[in-house]
Amino acid sequence: FFSGFLFDSLLMSDSVESGGDSGVVKEPLTAPARKPGSVAPATKQEVTFTRWINAEFKKAGDAARVGALGSDLQDGILLIRLMNCLVPEHAVAKYNKTPKMQPHKLDNIAVAFDQITNAGIRLMGVGPSDIYNGDMKLILGLIWALIYGIRIGTISGMGKGTSGKEGLLLWCRKATAGYAGVSIQNFTSSWTDGLALAALLHKARPDLVDFEAMKAEEADVIIEKCLTVAEAELGVAKLIEVDDMAFAIDEKSLMTYVSELFQILSKKIEEDKCLERITRFFQGVKVKTESIVSYETACKAELEWLTQTANTFTNAVLEGTFLDAKAKLDALQYFQKTEKRAHLAARSELEALFGNIQIIVKSHNWVPYEAPDGCTLTNVAEAWDSLQVAEDSHSEMVRGYYKKEREVLCRRYTEQASQLNATIGDLQNRFNGLQDSDPADIVAQMKELEKLDQELQDRTLCLTLQKDAMILDQCNINAEDIGSFSYDELDWKWGQLAKKVKKQCAFMEKQRSSFKDLNKAEAEERMSDFQSTFKLFASGGDALTMIEFTNCIKGLGISLTDDEVEERFRKYAKNKMDLTFEEFLVFMKETTEETGSEEQLLQSFAHLLAGGEVLTEQHLLRVLPAEMVEHFKDHLPSAGEGFDFKSFVRALYG
Repeated sequence: FFSGFLFDSLLMSDSVESGGDSGVVKEPLTAPARKPGSVAPATKQEVTFTRWINAEFKKAGDAARVGALGSDLQDGILLIRLMNCLVPEHAVAKYNKTPKMQPHKLDNIAVAFDQITNAGIRLMGVGPSDIYNGDMKLILGLIWALIYGIRIGTISGMGKGTSGKEGLLLWCRKATAGYAGVSIQNFTSSWTDGLALAALLHKARPDLVDFEAMKAEEADVIIEKCLTVAEAELGVAKLIEVDDMAFAIDEKSLMTYVSELFQILSKKIEEDKCLERITRFFQGVKVKTESIVSYETACKAELEWLTQTANTFTNAVLEGTFLDAKAKLDALQYFQKTEKRAHLAARSELEALFGNIQIIVKSHNWVPYEAPDGCTLTNVAEAWDSLQVAEDSHSEMVRGYYKKEREVLCRRYTEQASQLNATIGDLQNRFNGLQDSDPADIVAQMKELEKLDQELQDRTLCLTLQKDAMILDQCNINAEDIGSFSYDELDWKWGQLAKKVKKQCAFMEKQRSSFKDLNKAEAEERMSDFQSTFKLFASGGDALTMIEFTNCIKGLGISLTDDEVEERFRKYAKNKMDLTFEEFLVFMKETTEETGSEEQLLQSFAHLLAGGEVLTEQHLLRVLPAEMVEHFKDHLPSAGEGFDFKSFVRALYG
């Protein structure tokens, strides 16, 4: 059952060489035997081994307990019951359960020794009388032989040629690999900070131990927490005390405790590995199955598309018209730029998917995947070759017919574009002439503008050119390449002129209506004054610069600061470098007329305060009766020694 184990190599003094499992004694054991029934102070090793025995009884459901090793094993009963718990396959039921005399007790001890021998543990240098006489060194050696032979020695299989101690050490290293600050080299100093124990527990049960948090704690705190958690949650008996580990008092005591951890944690870790392995297996099967389904579905769809597209090219018939030829050329170009590229990308994805399937099966050591006939990458490659032949033939046919009709189309378009451009130039000249006419003759300007507007609504020339332009565009022919105007350019010019005329009509109408409080003569006179003033200061004729605008409003007697002038200029010029006449009229209207706007009201307050920021009672008395001032004193928000008129006004305007 167990590999042969020499008991005499395990008998030890208190100073044992730490380099091996055997615990070789430096000198023969000559300690005098203890008298039966006598009790010596318990050593650390004795305490650990006693707890280990009692823990084994408890695990086996045996109510037996050992209090003192030297006396409680004397009659052999507890030793037999211990072996029954440790190796139930060698359990014995026939022994003297009430021994009274020494021979009976020695017989019981001999029965236990037979159990030990049958378990594969060879005992040399110790006999039943040594146990009966309470020889503590030999008793401890016997218990260590049981611990090592039954618990630790079996771990040697973890590494080829390793002993039980080395196997246990190797397991500890593997289980704690990757844990910062943990390096298990032995069963003494490597455990003193408690992190090795914490790492072992965390590896198997991360829910029980917060390894990162423990790294900041003292060693004795870490060890105490781990020992307590291991006992409460895992059922690992507390065979050692905190100091036993913190000060590395006894190597074999620590090995005994760690071997108990191994019995439970190794099963948990191995169980997790097995579950993980099974999970990976099923995940691999799922990914493989899904990938194969995806590959075969995509492959069939790709082959179907390749066949249908090749047939479409091969069976194409020209109807004998330019539009038909152009439509087929467009379809061919669309195919080459989009559909074909998309399917070339799909082909690459298909090849990648097939390769991924092979990677999956290879990583799991499964048999390679072989695509069914009619669904192989070779089938796809052959279908692409056939499509390319059909596409080349179709392209040559369509492009030849298209070339013949191109010249007729280009010549007709050029003639129509020239005619439209000349018409736009004539209309533009008429509009420019209105800009140079007498500003006072508003009625005449309005009539001419309305006439221009009606003519610009008739887009017959544009629509005629547009039809051929659409054909040119479908043919990917640029008007500039054939020495003509582009339809987009001419259409834009026509549209811009139409917008300018409409805008000017609306503006003139707006200006005429803005003076509705005046009679017709007064309105025309006021408009004439604005136009005259504008022309006087506009050196360029059709716009005011910033400096010209400043001089203009000063000439009109409008009181504004330099900052206000600049702010108005940027506002009405819409951040351009100059101000058109239309924009100037908007400025004059909003500045000189009563608009009821928030801005105009705030400007009025600014004049009232003469540069100040706070509205006072004295300011209000200048514009309101005393009783109204008293009313508003209770409603205006305070601001220092006056009132915050700005927030009050803005709240009303929203």
